Amino acid sequence: AGMAAAGIAVEASFSLMRLVQVVGRSDDLLAALWRHSLTTRISPHFPDVNAMGSYFAMGAVVWVSRVAAPSTSLMGRMVSFAAVALVMTALWLTGSRAAQAATVAGAVLALWSLYRPSGRVLTGWLVLVGLGAAALVAASPSRSAQSGFGASIGVRRDLAVIGLRLTRQAPVF
Repeated sequence: AGMAAAGIAVEASFSLMRLVQVVGRSDDLLAALWRHSLTTRISPHFPDVNAMGSYFAMGAVVWVSRVAAPSTSLMGRMVSFAAVALVMTALWLTGSRAAQAATVAGAVLALWSLYRPSGRVLTGWLVLVGLGAAALVAASPSRSAQSGFGASIGVRRDLAVIGLRLTRQAPVF
């Protein structure tokens, strides 16, 4: 798991290098950095940016778990925090809203499994996560290659219904 997480962090660095390449072609670097980080979907090694978003989501949850684990040393936390920042930035650059939401949910589950908080604390976490997810959706820029949020949710709902029907018809398959 550690080597896989390290590989994901290295892959994330290529997303940042690609952003630097794109921004470097502009005369106004700061304006280009701002514009491209909000509008350009970046995935340098795989054409499906949503798949890369899911890949980065898995890595981010592993790194968040390492940051939060009580047994992690201070140096380990610092390295893990840097990896979280790197992977989360690459995740943002993919523009995959579903992967961003899955990262939040996965991080909450990871923290819950590490600390087993009381029901009241868990409720507080869920409220914060709900507010954070709503803010993320509201603040997430609309990239030109993306459908609206409602349409994206509708497609996923339809695919889930189809998957359930297939499972009912052929559960072994």
